[in-house]
Amino acid sequence: MFILDTKTNQKVEAVIERVTLEDFKRIKNDKRFIEFDWDKERLNEVYKLRLVSSNQVLGLVSLIDQPREFWIKINLLQVSKENEGQNKRYDYIAGCLLAHTCNKSFIMKYKGMVGLEPKRKQEVIGIYTQKYGMKWFGIHLYTAGENSKWLIKKYLNKIV
Repeated sequence: MFILDTKTNQKVEAVIERVTLEDFKRIKNDKRFIEFDWDKERLNEVYKLRLVSSNQVLGLVSLIDQPREFWIKINLLQVSKENEGQNKRYDYIAGCLLAHTCNKSFIMKYKGMVGLEPKRKQEVIGIYTQKYGMKWFGIHLYTAGENSKWLIKKYLNKIV
């Protein structure tokens, strides 16, 4: 998988991995991720996105399996401060984390069903609906089926 270096317009190889206990300790003191209390997410499945060439965490996602309802809830998703907004260094971080979750949903036979309850500003909701094709269902935004396949193809370069 690749993310986009916005300074050079080059793709940079990245990887998504489970967050370790050591990672949680570093994230807790990392001012780039202070918007949410990631330490509270230890009971969930938490993944990090980093460059292959670096151990620096660029994005995080916390997942909660909903097996009775056949979907995965994104409890939190955050991109590091320097990679938010128009002046970000790297793009595609959130897209890769979202696509990773969609792929996991297909593996679990949930047909790509992934949802989240937006916790931030209105402009972030617009990104989820416009950039990632998510739709409203009650208080949740969700993706499933063909849209989830499209996200996986676009951000993970995989066919489901």
